[in-house]
Amino acid sequence: DEIPAREAGARLGCITALELEEARRLLQRAMSGDDALRKGAAQVLAANVISAVHRDLCMEHLIPLFDDNTDEVRREAGSWCIRKKIGEKWEGILPVVEAYIDSRAFLNDSERFFMALEEVTDIPPRLILRAVKRFVEECGDRAGDLSSRFALAGKQASQLILRCYHQAGSDRDLRSLCLDIFDGLLAVEAYGALEALDSLER
Repeated sequence: DEIPAREAGARLGCITALELEEARRLLQRAMSGDDALRKGAAQVLAANVISAVHRDLCMEHLIPLFDDNTDEVRREAGSWCIRKKIGEKWEGILPVVEAYIDSRAFLNDSERFFMALEEVTDIPPRLILRAVKRFVEECGDRAGDLSSRFALAGKQASQLILRCYHQAGSDRDLRSLCLDIFDGLLAVEAYGALEALDSLER
C-alpha cells in the first residue's frame, strides 16, 4: 500500500506545483525521487502537457522522463500521446513529439504513438517518416511476429507511410523517402506491409 500512496502523494504535489510557483519544489522533489514519485510526476505532466497554461513547465520536466531507467515511469510519461484532444494541440508540443521519437519510451510503446498519429492529419510527414524509420531500425526484427505487440505497430506504420506518400503529391524527394522507408518495412516482413503495398500499387 505504501507505493500507491507515494504515487498519489507525488501526483498531488505536482498538481500543486503546476498551480503555485512557490510549490515548484514539490515537482523537483518528485522528479529526483524514487520510482513511485517519478511515476506520479509522469502521470501529472503527461496529462497536462497539452494545456496552454502549463505547457512549458510540463514539457521541461516530461521530456527527461521519456528516458527514465524504469519502464513504468517511461510508459506513464509516454501516455501524453493518448490524451483526449491531443490531435488539436499537436503543433504546440512539437518538442515533445520530437523528443519522444528519439527516446526509450517510444521503443516501449510505439504502437500507442502510431495509433495517436492516425488521428492527426496535419502533422508534418517528415516527422512521421522519422518515427517509422526509427521503429524499423530498432524494433523491425519483431514487427512481423504476430505474438508481439510490435506487429500492430508494424501494420500502423505501413498505413502511415501510405498516408505520407499520398500527401507528398508532386514532392519527388518526399515520395522517394517514403518508398525507401517502406522498403525497410518490407525487408523486415512487418505485419501489414504487403497489404499496404497492394494498396499502393492499385
